[in-house]
Amino acid sequence: MPPADEAGRLGCQFCLSIVAPDGLQGIAPGLLERRLALRPYTSGYNGKVILKATDAAPFTWSMDATDAVIQFASGFFPGHEDAAATLLRSLSEVLKAARFAHQILLDDRQGNLHLKIEYGWPPDAAA
Repeated sequence: MPPADEAGRLGCQFCLSIVAPDGLQGIAPGLLERRLALRPYTSGYNGKVILKATDAAPFTWSMDATDAVIQFASGFFPGHEDAAATLLRSLSEVLKAARFAHQILLDDRQGNLHLKIEYGWPPDAAA
């Protein structure tokens, strides 16, 4: 069965792994410049900067602070995977400009891998 959100809208799922042992400090200017519907948020858990979706985000987003070196996020885009791919490529450019090694995976509406973006990945290869 194709992925759907709580409202039953078909769409595609994505996940990101970001090497950010100290959080995502310094990413705000790039998010604003690209007009991505994400905002930096300082976690009350450990004080690290993570990303939260804005109220205007056309997607769901989940990211929790962790003490691990790799930060993880996942979410769901209602609609076609090409629109999701455009936004995720833009997010990758923001992460790349801030020098955060990352991997982004996007599935199509049937659950098959549609897009894979890597920068400085895997982390061992970035060293």
